[in-house]
Amino acid sequence: MAASTCTVAEIPLEPLVWVEPDATLAEVARVLHERGAEAALVGTDPVTEVTESDVVAAIADGAAPDTPIAVLARAEPLAVPMHTRVDELLDLMAGAGRRTLVVAGPGGRPVGTVTIATAIAVAVAGPPWLGALRIALHIERSP
Repeated sequence: MAASTCTVAEIPLEPLVWVEPDATLAEVARVLHERGAEAALVGTDPVTEVTESDVVAAIADGAAPDTPIAVLARAEPLAVPMHTRVDELLDLMAGAGRRTLVVAGPGGRPVGTVTIATAIAVAVAGPPWLGALRIALHIERSP
């Protein structure tokens, strides 16, 4: 699959991680760590998003561990539609400084997330020896 023709719909997505708006900064950090996720959707109306970077920045700025996450959440998730090409996805991620983006399905409803590791793996997919080289260089995401 060439990154210039492959779309987000053709690659594996990560499950969505949801947190309640009254979840604390410490609780969200724990959830992100336990799930190995880089972003969580916050069950506000409308839905908002908080990233691992948002959590780290809040802690660095002195936010208390019991701060409700709704205070820190972004206005809305940065999402891409299923028809987005992988090369476009990588450009968007690099431009936005993001390692994970929400994937929007029919009606704009979030259906999963896509990570930069997955997008890069698709973009550099090639002959079987290339997969072995990626593993040898530890580029693959570890559990």
